[in-house]
Amino acid sequence: MNPFEPLFRRLRPVEPDAHFLESSKRRLLAQIELEAHELWFVKLVKHLPVVSPSLSFLQFSRVRLIERVVSTKQSLGFGLAFLKRVTASVLVLMIAVMTTLLYVERDTSVSASDITFLEVLSGEAMVKRADRLEWDSIATQTELSEGDLVRIGDLGSAVIHFFDDSQLRLDQNSAVLLERMVPSSMYPRQGVISVYLQEGRAWVQTLNVDDGETRFDLIAPHAIVSSQHASFDVSTNLLKPTLVRAFRRQISVTVRNPETGLALGSDVLGTMQQITLSDQSIRRGGAALSSFGPVDMIRGDDQGESWVVHNIAQDQNHLAMVRERELHALKASIGSVPGDFLYPLKRAKERLSFVLPFKGDALNNTIDIANQRLNEAIVLFESGDDEKAKLALLEYQNLVRQIADDSAFSKEALDDLSPSPSKLISSRVVRPHQKTLVAALPGDSSISLVKQVLDESEQLFVDDWQEKIQLRLDNGLENMTHIQDVVAAGDLETAKQLLLAHQMDSTSLLAEVESLQDEDVKKNLYAKILTVQQQEGRLLGDLAEHLVDQEDAVELSALVDNASRSLEVALERTVEVAAPLLPDVALRTPELSPTAKQVNYFVEKIQLYKTERGQHNQLSKLFIEYPETARDLTFMSTLADALDGTARVMVEDRMDAVRAEDARAVSRETERKIQRQMDLRKKREEGQAISPLN
Repeated sequence: MNPFEPLFRRLRPVEPDAHFLESSKRRLLAQIELEAHELWFVKLVKHLPVVSPSLSFLQFSRVRLIERVVSTKQSLGFGLAFLKRVTASVLVLMIAVMTTLLYVERDTSVSASDITFLEVLSGEAMVKRADRLEWDSIATQTELSEGDLVRIGDLGSAVIHFFDDSQLRLDQNSAVLLERMVPSSMYPRQGVISVYLQEGRAWVQTLNVDDGETRFDLIAPHAIVSSQHASFDVSTNLLKPTLVRAFRRQISVTVRNPETGLALGSDVLGTMQQITLSDQSIRRGGAALSSFGPVDMIRGDDQGESWVVHNIAQDQNHLAMVRERELHALKASIGSVPGDFLYPLKRAKERLSFVLPFKGDALNNTIDIANQRLNEAIVLFESGDDEKAKLALLEYQNLVRQIADDSAFSKEALDDLSPSPSKLISSRVVRPHQKTLVAALPGDSSISLVKQVLDESEQLFVDDWQEKIQLRLDNGLENMTHIQDVVAAGDLETAKQLLLAHQMDSTSLLAEVESLQDEDVKKNLYAKILTVQQQEGRLLGDLAEHLVDQEDAVELSALVDNASRSLEVALERTVEVAAPLLPDVALRTPELSPTAKQVNYFVEKIQLYKTERGQHNQLSKLFIEYPETARDLTFMSTLADALDGTARVMVEDRMDAVRAEDARAVSRETERKIQRQMDLRKKREEGQAISPLN
């Protein structure tokens, strides 16, 4: 007999309440796997709770319960142990899930230094603090502050590491004053920095991007040099002119009067261009920078100078270090990426944030998730998983469009972000990643895709139409610079695609501006378009120069030539439509004779190339394209006068060759005439008949 049976038999009948009957009904109806002889039980359940179970039913239930207990082979201890293991597993799983949800997604943290410090590489360095009178001798390194003065002695060299990852490398006998060093209010990991170079030579490498405030100004007695994500050097001395050279990307040069400090004019130096400024040239030049001195190309022997070679190598080393550090920080900040085991939990948390948002957090949640997608795309591109990276990039675009288009954001959330809500949101979904791109991605096809998406996203948040046109112009110029980087990296196919896309966008801008009715707005935009077109021409020239010796770049070279011709047409059209509003443009572009126009055309084409080989090949190509000029000494003489240096010598050599060939032709004709006279005389002496034709 089962030991439990007496206990069950002594149990008193219990009348179930309504709640118990209802829950029992639901649970019993769920048990559909019944034997054929138990169908009566289903009928009974369907009548619950109207019909109460009888005493016989309760007794029958007791018997069934006893049979179940007896038929159980496992002990009670086994059941408790099993329950303990299940409970422990559930607790561990809950802890893992909660930990993952809390830490799988963190804010992006890029470990740029919070301080600016001086690192002495060799020789002696002295620092005079802003609040002290004496100089401190520095042997290794020291932290610097705004207002500090740094001097490098004989045979010395040092590097100033700024908090935004920019570097300023000082040569011997150099002195600089740190005038201003403040973080950008739009983006703390960037800075607004001004350094005054009193004397000596300094090399600057900046890794900042345009966020509306960020800039690096190196001030010399004769010039202020401003840059973003560029490399340049400046040499100055009280007894010598100031030399400014751009080695990577373009820089802005503002010429200043060394006595008054007033700005006299400004211009842009492109890659591998230089300008020399002195007191005499400034007094002679007036107020236009073009008069201060010619913008020259950096010569080959200067490029081989030990100072230049060393700093270009240091640029690469610094950039590689920053890229590795930033990418490591980016990977750590975003947690899992598509394809990881925990990535579904990360997406589950994002969906939960939309379902249960805190008050006012809907916009912030969308911005944070968009940033996650873009950061994931960058990491996936770096790891080589382009397919998943493009999907993440597409999702980022969709989220940004949602942020820009959602009426709830624009009418309610944006009103709380005065004075410029669109710009503030743009700074959160676009600008933070610009810095990451500068530091974390190499110059390959992936960065072009990301930058293109960022440029398009930034335009979505520009409310003012005129500002949007200016942004498109700036992005177009930046794209040209990026194309040069892609070509330098050897990715010619991507360069061709970028160049074609750039041409399609730039051709539509002028037509859009022409359709405007406000003449003041048109005047302002025409001036900006002319400036950008001139800068674009310089970049195309640099690109053509880079491609001249590459045998596998025939198609890209043809595209560059086509872009140059299209730019010439666009520039002429811009001058034509802008002349009524900008009289100075008309004065600067007088009507030229056909010969003068052709000479200017030859000069522009030849000066696209800076090497002797490139100019020689271009000159030969032009003479083949325009054969009537190949033997026109008057035209070539005018062309030679318009050129200088090696290009002029080439044209003069061509003229000498034509003259020599003409002289040989005249000599041959003279010899033929003499021979003919001799033949006639011989025939007369021999009494032969002479034909009238002879």
